[in-house]
Amino acid sequence: MVTTIEGAASVYVSLMTAIVAGILILSAVIIAFVLYLLVRIMIRNKKKDYGILKALGFTTGQLILQTALSFMPAVILSTIVGTAACTLIINPLTALFLSSIGIVKCTFTVPVGFIAAAAAGLILFAFAAVCVLSLKIRKITPRELLAGE
Repeated sequence: MVTTIEGAASVYVSLMTAIVAGILILSAVIIAFVLYLLVRIMIRNKKKDYGILKALGFTTGQLILQTALSFMPAVILSTIVGTAACTLIINPLTALFLSSIGIVKCTFTVPVGFIAAAAAGLILFAFAAVCVLSLKIRKITPRELLAGE
């Protein structure tokens, strides 16, 4: 009897793990796409500023770090708000999804460490994505900007 219940429960636990992993991957893809658009527009609009900063002696690495750090307040705030909202709605939403298979009452406790790790992972992913997307700054040279005028 106990092994039957454990076997049935393990299916739902693995299902929930797969759903959580899918949501994290989907979040990472959406974050990457939005950051791609924002970084591309930002670099295009600040091309002259980056050229001037390079002429003043800033390195490409410093400009990439500056660009990545400029996105971090919005990323951190949105991650905190998103994880707080998800923490509040996860149980009612799970109960709604599982009600179709006969599970009406369920209470899942998501470890705080997992929530913090997921939030930190998304923030680090966003930082790394902006750094990679900002590599286009390498192609900007002060001479090219002066020759274009």
